[in-house]
Amino acid sequence: ALVALRRAVAFRAARDALTELEHHGRMMEAVRSAISKVRAGSGPLGLAMLDLDDFKRVNDTYGHLAGDALLAGVAARLRGVLRAGQTPYRYGGEEFALVFPRKKIPQVKPHLEALRESIADYEMSIRSAQRPKEKKEGMKQRSQKTQKTRAKVTVSIGVAQRNDVLRSPELVIKAADEKLYEAKRKGRNKVICG
Repeated sequence: ALVALRRAVAFRAARDALTELEHHGRMMEAVRSAISKVRAGSGPLGLAMLDLDDFKRVNDTYGHLAGDALLAGVAARLRGVLRAGQTPYRYGGEEFALVFPRKKIPQVKPHLEALRESIADYEMSIRSAQRPKEKKEGMKQRSQKTQKTRAKVTVSIGVAQRNDVLRSPELVIKAADEKLYEAKRKGRNKVICG
């Protein structure tokens, strides 16, 4: 029982409570580990930074609870479309990261474009603040054809790859972040690779 409790505590400590994704610290560990394997000859390392576009508008329009629900929905989308061996991370705020061990940018770009489109197509129903607390009543209301408020969001994605110049985790992350903000400057809802 003590071992199970320790595992449960370690699992929760490694994850962001809202999105249930591993957090920034775990991402740094994964990038450091992947870079050490790259140096040992196990192949390249790609890193993508994703940021929700105009997320402040969602919070301002629908409230912070709706914003939190949207973050959780996008996190679920990230988990749902990723292939085995890829782990999404919550980097902070409305920013996420994806680490691609043994992958070069041309290998991950089509995958990231599909992810960007999947998120852009994702439409979230905004729950009413007066929703019922009882599950059966909530299910009954959800099944009725009523006018629901919907919200959509897009993401901008920046991608970088570890190379002879970008040797450290911090430099790879900084390069991916720079490409992310280039995607935002170029109109948002884009994937820009470095």
